[in-house]
Parts: sequence; C-alpha cells; structure tokens
Amino acid sequence: MQGGSSVTFDAATLLSNVGLYAIGGGQILFPAATSYTGYNYGDTAIEASGAGSWIDLSSLATFYGGGEYSDSHGYGHYYTTYVNALAGGKVDLAGAVSHRNVITVDGAESVLGVAGITKLGGTVLTINTPGTLTFTTATEVTDSNLTAPTDVALAFTGATKLQSVNLTATGGGQILFPVAVSYMRNDYGDTVIQASGVGSRIDLSHLSTFEGGGQYWDGHGYGHYYTTYVKALAGGEVDLSGVLSANGYGNSITVDGAGSELQVTGVTSLAATSVTVQGGSSVTFDAATLLSNVGLYAIGGGQILFRRRATRGTTTGTRRSRRVGRAAGSICRV
Repeated sequence: MQGGSSVTFDAATLLSNVGLYAIGGGQILFPAATSYTGYNYGDTAIEASGAGSWIDLSSLATFYGGGEYSDSHGYGHYYTTYVNALAGGKVDLAGAVSHRNVITVDGAESVLGVAGITKLGGTVLTINTPGTLTFTTATEVTDSNLTAPTDVALAFTGATKLQSVNLTATGGGQILFPVAVSYMRNDYGDTVIQASGVGSRIDLSHLSTFEGGGQYWDGHGYGHYYTTYVKALAGGEVDLSGVLSANGYGNSITVDGAGSELQVTGVTSLAATSVTVQGGSSVTFDAATLLSNVGLYAIGGGQILFRRRATRGTTTGTRRSRRVGRAAGSICRV
C-alpha cells in the first residue's frame, strides 16, 4: 500500500504467511487481528517506510515469526520474519512475540509501537532512531539480541525474567531492566552483556540471581560448554546484583577503559566467575561474602575490592575449575 492510500481489514483475525508493505504514507490496518504466523518455506516481511506509513497489528495476542522445515535428507532450513519501521514509518505490534524475528527501527520519526507486547522472544532488536522505547507490559525477554546505540534507550519496566539474552549498548545507548530479578544463560551458545562508550549503560541492578555460562551434551555424548561475557568498556557501565553463578565455562567479567564502571553493590556472592579490571578502573564488591571458583585479575592500575570479609572456596561446577587472584602493574590491588 502506498501513495497515501489506506486499507482496513476490519474482520480479519488470523494472518499466516503474509507480507505487508506500507510505503510513502500508505496504511494497512488490522484492528481485530489476534494472530500472526510466519512462513515455513521462506522469509516474510512487515515494513512501513516513509512519513505517515503505518501498519497496525496492535491487537495481536501472538506474533510467531519465521519458519523452518526439514528436507528429505534431514537438513533443516530456517527462515526469518523481518519487521522494519523506516524513514518515518510506524509499525504497531502486540502480544507474545516469539520464534525468529529481526526488528529494525531506523530513520527520523520512525516508530515501533510496543505498548501491547507481553513477551519478547526469538528477536534481534535494533533501534537506530533516537529516543526512549519503553516496553511497559512485557514480563520477560528470551532468546533475543537487543542493541541500543547512541541516543537510544530501551526500557523494560515490567520485565522480571531474562533468559538467553544478549545486550549491547554503545555510544551512550542504554538498556534498562529496573525490575528484572533473574538472568539465565543460553545452554547452546555464548551470551554477551556489553556497554561500550561514555554514557552507555546496562541496568540489571535488581537481580536476585544471575546464572551464566551454558552447556549441553550432544547425541554422541560429547559436552559443549559456553561462557557469559559481561563487559564495561571505554566509559560504559554495567549494573549487576544478586547471586552470580554459572555452569559450562562460567562468567567472564571485564572492566577496561577510563570511566568504565561495574556497579556491583548488590552482588552477594560470586561462583564460577572471573573478574578482570584494568586501565585504571576500580570495582568494589560491598556486599559479597562468598567467593567460590573465582579468578580475580587486577592489571595496569585496576583494583578489585571486597569491603566485607569474604569466604573463598573451590568448586568443580564448571569446566574452568582452577581460579587464581593476581595483581599486575603499578597501583594494582586485589
């Protein structure tokens, strides 16, 4: 739909294997649609491009994007649903978003309507349009990659659970989870939480549990092991809290660069975790009292401080079972 025209599907409730394109002010509206499903044999796209362009799916209960099938040789083929709000276009989504989606917002005045999204899963979300995008009703984020670049903030004000999620804030971008209480690893791949650049921030400051790493055994009995990387770099800030633990290859935390911060005031214990602080940065664990299978590395002026008396133990719960403490360089302290 284009050229300022508008089509409203008043009675349509089900969309399956549908591509929607609103261009140059065109509008496609589904006020009663409750379900969207992708296509098992190809990619699908939902795109609003240009000022005034609008695709309304704001009444959905479920958005199940992407698709897959297995051919006669047993090989899997996988497809994606792309959702794009571009150059001033607007796309409204709602319901439980899941499976395999790539959502992009780019260009001045482009809008992704998310007020009705209750869960966000299986999604690569990249917002390039400056501003704050607030998910008020989403209660969990799973199997997703979220990216907030310069002048972008993603706020999940109702989400309490994160599982198998990668978070990237760059150039002053922010990703905020003010009420999240649990973060869980991906057992089938590494996960990354990274804030890089002055003003960049990832807020997980209300967690009760942070369980990183990852592992599984394949059909031949071989183990596969993964790591959760937490990085505050070049002036970025990551806020953590609660009990930090892991399986697989554990957690790897790095703080590097002038002004970089790892806020860990609420962290009460660390297990199966390595912490590296360098470049003159300092990390203070005010509340941590238990360290188990932990490696501490202060390098090039870095400092790692424990304000309360910490009990240190060992464990064989991860593949990296030998941990050490080391300070290297001038004015380093552990």
